[in-house]
Amino acid sequence: MVILVKIPDSHPRKKSLISRNKIVSGSSKGLLAESALIAHGRGEAFDYLLGEKTSEIAKLAIREVSARLLAAKKPVISVNGNTVVLAGESFIRIAAALGCPIEVNLYYTTRERVSGLIYLLEEQRKEVLSEDSAMGTDWQKKILAVDFLGLETDFRIGGLEGPRANW
Repeated sequence: MVILVKIPDSHPRKKSLISRNKIVSGSSKGLLAESALIAHGRGEAFDYLLGEKTSEIAKLAIREVSARLLAAKKPVISVNGNTVVLAGESFIRIAAALGCPIEVNLYYTTRERVSGLIYLLEEQRKEVLSEDSAMGTDWQKKILAVDFLGLETDFRIGGLEGPRANW
């Protein structure tokens, strides 16, 4: 169920309401775990507590992750359902810039959910290609070269317990 309500630009929680609507929509399509909205709400609660500003420690963490991805021999961006629904297009651009794949990695995994999220990433890639058309053919090729991983998951990660061990 998608709630189609025009939210005025002046509304102080506009971005939050749009994000929540995306989560609800993704859930109704079977793309997200039942706990997706709870997880999102927990993150928003921390945003409230931190004054809705990126802290200095978070900025340092972003720089550290960026440096490690740039230095990695075989980087992979691992995303969950909420990430794909809320920021898939951004991660496609990052993966294109790094020349790396995006892996759908779910705690409560089902083949249908992974398949649906990869399909959504493919649709988001089309949007990125459309939006970034002025960037040139080299950039377009990089976007098209981003692989989406996660469907071939027939092994177990040793030493890890829980649903994620079955990868």
